[in-house]
Amino acid sequence: MTKQLAFLTIHWHARLSSSTLYIVATVRGGSFLRRGSSML
Repeated sequence: MTKQLAFLTIHWHARLSSSTLYIVATVRGGSFLRRGSSML
């Protein structure tokens, strides 16, 4: 039970961090694309 709980905790931490990275990358990529299109 403890092993399973630890696995679930690690799994959720990985999912949260990956989704946060995805959101940050999307926001940064969107602003970068807007800046690039405004330069053109």
